[in-house]
Amino acid sequence: MSEQPGEPVAVSIRPWRRDDRELLVDLMVDAEVRRFVGGPVEPEDALRRATRLTEDTPWGYFVVVLGSDAVGTLTFDRKRGPWEVSFQLRRSAWGRGVMTGALRQAVEWFRVNEPHEQLIAVTQVRNEAARRTIERSGGLPERQFEQYGEQQVQYRV
Repeated sequence: MSEQPGEPVAVSIRPWRRDDRELLVDLMVDAEVRRFVGGPVEPEDALRRATRLTEDTPWGYFVVVLGSDAVGTLTFDRKRGPWEVSFQLRRSAWGRGVMTGALRQAVEWFRVNEPHEQLIAVTQVRNEAARRTIERSGGLPERQFEQYGEQQVQYRV
């Protein structure tokens, strides 16, 4: 049976490990992956950031695993007051429902660990793929605002 584009596939999430540096660097330097989040990071800076993050991984930072391959990240941070979930995915895994499946798992994990906390997701209005992923994972649009010269949409997840 083949996967339908955009439908969830069998994925898992796990905490970041030191050996995830390569994945993190790859995601940070890829201009397409970072198109809606400030653009690519210089390789040297990406390696420094990835090294720091994998040596002292913050709470709620996960790697998205498809089969045995690490293909993305999913993180929980407090950026705007409430907890905010963010995600990135290697282009090789785009359009296969990978992040939808991972986001659903991560939200479930969050609800168990922080049952009384509000959770949001924010993306650019023009980032249609991220918006579809958030909506398929139960996100409901709450408001739009401008930031970084772009229209953003905030979801309640």
